[in-house]
Amino acid sequence: MDDWTEVDFSALRRMRAPDRPLRVGALETNHDAFNCWRQLPDKPCAKPGAEVEIVKMVLSMLGWNWTMIDLHAEYGIQNEDWGEELPNGTFTGAMGLLQQEKIDLFALTMRITDQRMKAACFSYPLHIFTVGIKYRIIHCK
Repeated sequence: MDDWTEVDFSALRRMRAPDRPLRVGALETNHDAFNCWRQLPDKPCAKPGAEVEIVKMVLSMLGWNWTMIDLHAEYGIQNEDWGEELPNGTFTGAMGLLQQEKIDLFALTMRITDQRMKAACFSYPLHIFTVGIKYRIIHCK
C-alpha cells in the first residue's frame, strides 16, 4: 500500500498503551539512527534515520506517547550489541534491556533467532536480505 493515510488504525489505537511514555531504545548507527534522533519526539528531527523514522511514524499514527532512550549513554550498550543468550536464559545487550523491561521497544532491525523469539515479540520484518552471486563464464581452449 502506497498511501498509509488509508490504513484503519482504530483497532490498534484501542489497544492499551502504558500509563507512561513508551520507552524506545536505540543506538547510533550509520543509516538507521543518526543525527538528531535522541531529541525525538520532543523536538523535530528531519532525518533521524530510516528505522527511527518508521517507529516515529507508527507511534504517531497510534497516538501513543513515547520517549527515546540512547542505550549507549543510558546503559553502556555498545553499538550493534543486540544481545546474546546466556546459559541461564537471560540476554545481554538490547535484548537484555527488553527482557528486564528497561525499554519497551527496540527501534533498530535485529536478526530474528529462535532464542530471541522466546524472549521478545518481533514485528513483521522490515528488511529481508537476499544474496546474489555474480559470476563470469571463462571459456578455456
